[in-house]
Amino acid sequence: MICIIPALEVWRAVVDNNMQSAGSRIRRESFNESINLKTLVNLEIILDSKIYKRILPRLENIHKDMIEKICRISKATEDIPDYNTVESVNGIAKIEAQVNKVMVLTENKNNYAVTDGKVHTITPIEFLNGIKTFKDFINDPIAKDFIEKQGKAIYDILLDKILF
Repeated sequence: MICIIPALEVWRAVVDNNMQSAGSRIRRESFNESINLKTLVNLEIILDSKIYKRILPRLENIHKDMIEKICRISKATEDIPDYNTVESVNGIAKIEAQVNKVMVLTENKNNYAVTDGKVHTITPIEFLNGIKTFKDFINDPIAKDFIEKQGKAIYDILLDKILF
């Protein structure tokens, strides 16, 4: 399974439509694409509980319900009082990497120390470029025939090879 952990700046762009910069639009689009991928591949979106508490005041009930259904809210680092959101996301990524491949979606790749080959930091624009490559491949007529023969499980392998 692939786990995507959006960092705080991605969540801020998702919940605040007043942010109209090009970067904010790209962050929102990358988050939307990660939701769309859930229909194709074995993927989970993880929301750090510390980040969730920070964005919660900006959410209407309908958005809160949607986020809680789409994402798994991780409380793995919630009881560590000295952790900020960056340390918390790093901690969750390390825990998740024990059983899954993990992608931290962030504009600030240097904040997220990656020591495990299963954790990958990726910017929203890199993510969108990878998704475009993935979609171009799976929509290619020759690839479609191959995918039909292999089954949809091949999507997981393809996405892993493109993004990791």
